[in-house]
Amino acid sequence: MPDSPSWDDVVKSDNDNKPTTQKNTQKQVTDRSDSIADDIRELISQLSPSKAVYAPSVVAAYINQKLGRKGFSVFDDWYKSDTNYPGPEDSHTEYTTHAHIKHSVDKSTIQELIDDIGDTETTHTDKQTEQLEKNDNTVIKETEPTDATDNKRPAINFDKNSLTGKSDTLKTQLLDQVDVIQQLAILGNLHYFFGAPNTGKTLLIIALLLESIQSGRIKASDVFYFNLDDSLHGLFEKVEIFEELGVQVISDGHEGFNVSKFPQMLDELTRRNQAHGIIIILDTLKKFVDVMNKSQVREWNRILRRFTLKGGTVIALAHVNKNPGSSGKNIPAGVADLVDDCDTAYIISKVNTDEETQLVTIEFENIKQRGNVANLVAFSYSTDPVINYEERLASVESLDQARLEQIKMADSLKADDELISVTTMCIEQGFTTKMRLRDEISKRTGISKRKALQHIEKYTGTDPDNHKWSFTTQEHGRKVYSLLTGDTDAE
Repeated sequence: MPDSPSWDDVVKSDNDNKPTTQKNTQKQVTDRSDSIADDIRELISQLSPSKAVYAPSVVAAYINQKLGRKGFSVFDDWYKSDTNYPGPEDSHTEYTTHAHIKHSVDKSTIQELIDDIGDTETTHTDKQTEQLEKNDNTVIKETEPTDATDNKRPAINFDKNSLTGKSDTLKTQLLDQVDVIQQLAILGNLHYFFGAPNTGKTLLIIALLLESIQSGRIKASDVFYFNLDDSLHGLFEKVEIFEELGVQVISDGHEGFNVSKFPQMLDELTRRNQAHGIIIILDTLKKFVDVMNKSQVREWNRILRRFTLKGGTVIALAHVNKNPGSSGKNIPAGVADLVDDCDTAYIISKVNTDEETQLVTIEFENIKQRGNVANLVAFSYSTDPVINYEERLASVESLDQARLEQIKMADSLKADDELISVTTMCIEQGFTTKMRLRDEISKRTGISKRKALQHIEKYTGTDPDNHKWSFTTQEHGRKVYSLLTGDTDAE
C-alpha cells in the first residue's frame, strides 16, 4: 500500500488536473478522501487503542489533520475494536478535543508509535479462529456451575487484573519513606509546588535537591531535571551546577528532546517497569500541559499516577493566580484536579524582604498532604545583585518556626507603621468619615477596603499608648475621626 498523499500532494494534483465541471471536482475530492481514509484505516489497524493511554489521543490528532471532522467515523471504527471502547459520546469527545492540536502528527509519528507499542500480533478474533481450527471438532468444556457451598464462581474479566495473592511482588516495589526534599517531598509521590513568579521556586527546589544528594538520601543519577522555563544563560548556569553531581538536565529543543512527546516517553518508562526510584523535576508545569484544560489535566495526572505507582517520583513547579483569594492567600493556577489528584501540594509565598540584609523569607504552606511531610516550612535566601547563581544557592537557609514568627511580627509592625502614617495624613487632609477614610487608604496603599477598615478599627480608641485616632458620632450616625494626642480624651 503506497504512502497516503500529503495535503501538498492533494493541492498540487488539483491544480495540475483542473476538472471541467464542479461535479467532477467534487468526485475527485471525494475519491481522494476515501483513498486517504482507506490508507489510514490500514495503518492504524496495526495499533491497539489500549496499548498505551495516549494512543487514542495521537491517532485522533493524526486523523483530524488528515480528514478533519469527516474522519470521526474512521477514528470511531478503530476505537470500537478495543474491549475498553468508552462509547460513541466519549469517543466523539476524544476526537474533537484534538481537532486543533498544536503539534503536528504525521504518518511517521504513527509508524513510530506502532513500532514502539503497536499490536502487530494476531487480533483477538483471529486468535479465536485459529484456536477453533486447531481444536477442530473438539468440544469446548463449559464452565462448571458455582457451588453454593463455597465461595467459587465462574471466572470474569477482572480476575486477570487482581493483585490479591501478589503482595510479595508489591512489597519488592515499595519505597522507603525517604525525603527527596527534606520535609517537603518523599519518594514515590506526586508533588505540586505553586508560587508566584520571582518568589524563588526554582532556586529553593534546586538548593534543597542538592542538599538531599550531598547528604546521601538520594542518588544524583536518579534525578532528571526538566528545565523548560529559562533563558539560555539560566540553562547554562543550572547545567554547570548539576553536571558536577551527575544530575541529568533536559530542555526542549536540545539533544532531540521534544516536550510534546514527554507523556509518551514517561508512559513507556512506566510500561517497561523502569520508573522505580526515578525522580523527575518539572520546571514549569504549564510548559507540559494546559493547566486550565480539565480533560488534559485529568489525562496528565493519570499518566503521572501510573508512573508513581511503579515507584517514580514527580515534583512539578507551577504558578498561582495573579489575584489572591478573599482571604488574601495565593490560589493555585489551573483546574482543581491538579490538587485533587496529587499526593502533596504547597503554596510558596514571599513573607518578607529585608532591604538592609537583602534577605528574602519564603514560606511553604501545605494545602494537600499524603505521607510524612510538614505543614509549614520556611527558608531565606540572599537577593544581593552582585553574587552569582551558585552563591545564591549557597545562601539558602532553613528557618525554624520561632524565627519565622519573629520575621512575620516585624514585617507586620513595619506594614502597620506605613499604614498609620498614610491614615494620619488622610485624616489631616479632611478624609474624616469612616467610609471616605477607608476608601482613601485603600486607594493610596493598594490594600483591600476590608483590610483598610480592619486597620482603622485596630487603632481606634481612647488610649494614646495603643491607639492613634478616635471618632465622634454626629448627625445621622456618621462617625467622624480625629487624631489622638497625648492629652486627648475621646468622647
